[in-house]
Amino acid sequence: MGDGVKIRAGLDYLTVSKVQDERSQETILYNAQAFEATRERIDWKHGYSGVKICGGNGQVLSRPSLDGIRNDVLVRLPGSAIQWIRDRNLLSDGPYDTHDAEICRFFTEQEGFHATRIDLAVDTNDSEVTLPVVEAAVKARMFTGRAKQAGNLDTWKIDDPESRGRGQTVTLGGRTSSRYMRIYNKQAQVLKELGRDIGHMIRFELEIKGEAANKTLHLMQRYGADAIPGLLAGWVNFKDPADDEPRMDRKRNISWWEKIVNGAEPVILGLSRSPSTPERSTKWLKHGVAKTLALALDHGLLPEIKAAIVSKRHRIKPAEQLLWDNYEAQRAQRKTLDSTYTEGAADAK
Repeated sequence: MGDGVKIRAGLDYLTVSKVQDERSQETILYNAQAFEATRERIDWKHGYSGVKICGGNGQVLSRPSLDGIRNDVLVRLPGSAIQWIRDRNLLSDGPYDTHDAEICRFFTEQEGFHATRIDLAVDTNDSEVTLPVVEAAVKARMFTGRAKQAGNLDTWKIDDPESRGRGQTVTLGGRTSSRYMRIYNKQAQVLKELGRDIGHMIRFELEIKGEAANKTLHLMQRYGADAIPGLLAGWVNFKDPADDEPRMDRKRNISWWEKIVNGAEPVILGLSRSPSTPERSTKWLKHGVAKTLALALDHGLLPEIKAAIVSKRHRIKPAEQLLWDNYEAQRAQRKTLDSTYTEGAADAK
């Protein structure tokens, strides 16, 4: 850009998985070799274990099933692992650094892999973009998008109160939703972690999960980093308060945001509404209804509630019953695995 503003967009985090992979050992070996696995083995959470890859920055992991054949496979590439791949030109046949499209294509070309999380980042050195400016736009609701929550995270050194604000992060969206945006001071992060001053730099980082992550993976394997401005604009667009247009969605973008998205058309992923699952329903009962049920118990209302529940049984569809039967079987299988692991650990001692 002619005014000295530099905008850089790229992939910053990727997790892909294969569930109940019948050729899991081949999958693990292929990915471990492709990303130059180290000899260091690791135990990760949720029963996963495996090896470190990409100079120790990423992981190829698996989780055993009862039959020991159809194992779950997980590949984790944090930002440092992705940069390691770029720097070594690991997946490109050309003379230049590996592009984001090539990283994503590596997984889309392996049958059965799905992205479970993908983070996209845009850095800008535009002096107009500061965290107070972004926060003010959020507080004034001068943006369009589906985010229902916003936040402001801040840390500072106890013996240096003046450092408050240097590590500030503005957030948009819920932490567990399919999309969650962090806007933070990249200059402060690099200075703290590497002791290097890169000058003014603000990062817009969009974390995408679930079905949205997998759709993004396939877009990225086609268009690479060129897809990122449209994906950001499809999640949020900051608007110009000086525009007299009464409808927010028709206001022009504020200039600093327009430089970031560069006129890109918003990419709407068109997510299907996911059906209720036993896992989601159980979580809702535990966290959304438990307090109300406790009050009902204290006031002797549980018999009435139980009667109402029984009266609805005739409305349970066969497909719903089958879904819950399978969920019960999976829980029993997981308990058996956990018990096996516990007994094995005890025997080892």
